Parts: sequence; structure tokens; C-alpha cells
Amino acid sequence: MITNFARLNMHSFPPFLLSLAAAGAIGLCAANEKITNLPACETTREPSLQQTGRHNHWNSNEIAHETKKKQKVKNKHESTHYTKNEGSFRSPQSGAEIGTCLRGLRLEQKLLGALEKRGIPGDILRLPQKSLKSTSCRGCEMKGTSISWTDDTANPTAGCPGCELWPASIIQVENDLVRRLRDDAYNNHSELANIIHAQLQEHTVEEVLKKRLEIAQKIAAQLDPLQGDELVDKIASQIESNYRCYAGILTTHRGGKTDGYPRSFAEVTLYPGRMAVAALWGDLTGQCRPQHPWRNGLPRLIFVSDMGDSLSIKVPFEFLKEEVIDVVLSPGGPRHIWLWLTKRPEQMLKFDRWLQEQGIEWPDNLVAMTTITSSKTISRITSLLQVRAKFKGLSVEPLWEEVELPLDGIDWVIVGGESGPHAKPFDLTWAYSLRNQCDAKGVAFFLKQLGANPVENGKPLELKDMHGGDWNEWPHDLRVREFPQGFYRQTNKSYEMESK
Repeated sequence: MITNFARLNMHSFPPFLLSLAAAGAIGLCAANEKITNLPACETTREPSLQQTGRHNHWNSNEIAHETKKKQKVKNKHESTHYTKNEGSFRSPQSGAEIGTCLRGLRLEQKLLGALEKRGIPGDILRLPQKSLKSTSCRGCEMKGTSISWTDDTANPTAGCPGCELWPASIIQVENDLVRRLRDDAYNNHSELANIIHAQLQEHTVEEVLKKRLEIAQKIAAQLDPLQGDELVDKIASQIESNYRCYAGILTTHRGGKTDGYPRSFAEVTLYPGRMAVAALWGDLTGQCRPQHPWRNGLPRLIFVSDMGDSLSIKVPFEFLKEEVIDVVLSPGGPRHIWLWLTKRPEQMLKFDRWLQEQGIEWPDNLVAMTTITSSKTISRITSLLQVRAKFKGLSVEPLWEEVELPLDGIDWVIVGGESGPHAKPFDLTWAYSLRNQCDAKGVAFFLKQLGANPVENGKPLELKDMHGGDWNEWPHDLRVREFPQGFYRQTNKSYEMESK
């Protein structure tokens, strides 16, 4: 269990490409090593740091000017493509060259030799062909993200077969719509169900979201034509409320039109090479993030699979081994901390046991995480705790009710209220409760946002930030963003390829 951590209280690519980065295979510092200071940062004004026991406190007055000037980081896909004739990587948007194809065979041989010395096979990205749809690495990463607890995201897969935030089938949408309309005094259950089924049965889950207004008009015309637009808007809104996953909503509107998105969110799509590109990104250890001072000094944090769930049952373990495990263990991978979040920890456990059968260890810098949204999903923690990961975390977001979490063996808890037009209420007492639970167990606590519908003392809390993510608007004692101490490193030895 981690007892010391820093608290910020503000009241298809070539296989040898992976080894291009000048990176070192260094591990994370031990969990019980005490941080005596956060790294000094070169900024125009450095916040003061006060030592108080096991926590480091940032003086909120010292950095208020920074957070007030906070700028939103745009989630732009870095759409790149590899052209053999040109031997370089270019950005379709700018045409600017952002890398070279290792400048010939001699350099390739050097890189492969360096991998061999470290016992890492040079062909770790030569993926076997699978029956699942596989696409080239275009528009594949989000270098820079507005998610406050990570620096970047990388998606070896995209899409998800469904969860509590996204309907797994049309039947689920039908049943929910029947229940809600029946509650609004449409008492003929059988007739209501038949009308809704007739309008939805020929559509996919995503088509229902896109065509919700058209569908609502047809249903309303049969139920009560006299209510007109009011009933249409009510039905369309109730359909939309089934779709709460931002990844699914983005894919629904951009899939098949924008590079980097699969055609359908329901179809899990493989993207070999994405993680390899992310491994090449520069090391951030010891550096400042002026707009996100709570991440100062940490290695680069990379959220794995924010646009789907790579632990979906259809994703082959061979693919995950080569795309995730091998990349995290590659020369560039150990410089970063990879945050692998899933709503299917039982599948993550099966994958870990599959690795164990082959004598493969779980990398220390690959954090195993699962999502908790209510008491109904707390059981996911049981499977997570059995994964051999050194660090384990919970993303308690969106939180829909007060929960008591079994935190033994957990290192990090992220909490957040729901955002979006159909956000459920987020009572601040739930956040206080989880903060206290984490304090009692010595677990790092990170409050991401209060959501779009926060409640304090039984009354709506009016915030300017539509996601409730600006902590200058929060109560002072909730302005807490912590990371496990084991995420910090005391040294930063990097492997550098000889120039000759």
C-alpha cells in the first residue's frame, strides 16, 4: 500500500521504428520511497512548496494566476502516414516532416543491434493477420488532451461492444424508451412497445442516435399527434440519454469521415502501430506542466484506450501482447507511465494469466485500472486486484451514487461527476466521502471534475465550467489532485543511441 504521495491542494509501421527514441529501460521508483520535494521547474513564477507531513502543498495564491489563464488543450488527432518513397513521416494537415525513416539500412542495423543487446526482439510489431478489421496507423494518437489526469492518449483499438455508458443493443434502447414513456402515462404497454420496436428494429445502435429526431417524430405521430414538438423533443431527449460515452458519441459523428476513427463504434477495430508511436514521444520526467501543475515532475502519462475498450472479448491476446506489453517494455516504453483503463477487468485478468503461462511479466509502468460508476460495478475491483500489476487504480467516473470502496491493494482513485446534457446529479458529499476513504487507507485521491450537475447541501451548484473541471470554483477542501508516490522517479537515466 502506498503511504506517501504528493498532494496538490489548491484550496503498420516498420518494426524497427519502435527503437528510434533515445530512451532508457528504467523502472518506477519503489512505492515506499518518500518524496522530499517535487522537481524544481523553470517557469516565470514558481509556486511555493510547503512541507507538511506526508503531503506537499501548493500555495493556491501563488499559482492562481496560472490556473485562471488555463487554456483548453485541443484534442487533435495527429494524422500521419508512412510513405516508403519519401522515407519520412508527414502530417497531412501541415505537410511538415516530423521524422525520417531511419536514414537507411545502416542505422536500422544499429537500432536492431541495440534492441538485441537488451534482449528485445526487433520484430515485436510484426503482427499476425487477424480476422478482426485492422487499419493503418493514421490519425492514431492524441498527443495532448484536456483530460486532467493524463498527458496524452493512445488507442491500440477503438470501439466497444457496450457498457453502462453505451447501449449494447437496440433492445436495450427500446426497453428504456418503453419504460420512460410508460411512466409518462402511456399506459398501453403492449401497443407502446410495438410502436417503438417498429421504428427502431431496422437501425443500428449508432443510427438510432444519429436519427433520433426523425425516429421521435414517427413515434410521436402514432402516440399523440396533438402534442406536437413537445412530445417529439421529449422522445428524442430520452433516446439520447442512453448514450453517455464520449468516445461512442465522437465515433458516431466522425466515424467513416475523419481519419483515426473506426466506421462503427460497435465494431472493435485494431490499430497496430499506435502504441509504438506513443512510445517515441519525449520523456517528461522532471518537467513542468504550467497549465497542469499537479503533473509537474512526473513522467509522461499516457491513457491507453480512451476511445474504446481494448479488453473487449474479440481482441486477440496475441495482439495485446505485441501492441501493448511489448511496446511498454521496448526501449522507449519505460520512460512513460501507461494508464490502461477497462470496464472488463475480468478479461484483463485472463490476459494476465495468459501472459503468465508464457513466462511474461506485467510491466511495472503499466497501471491496471477499471471504472466504477455505482455500487453495481464495485465487483469489478475483485478481478482487478488479481492482475499482477505493480500499480492499480480506479476511475470512479461518472459517479452516480455514494459508494464505499474496498481500497486494500488500490493505489489511486480518480473521481468525477458526469458531464453532458443528460448528466446525473453529483453530490459533493460523495466526493468528500471518497476523499476520506482514500486518506484512511493512504490511497492517492484525484478529483477530476464536479460534472455538469453538481449538488451541494441539496441545492444545484452553479459553475461556469460546463464540465465542472475548474477547481477554482470548488470548495477549497476538495481541490485535491494526487498521484501515487511510485509514479515519481528520483533519477532519469535515458538510453541514447550512438550517433555513429
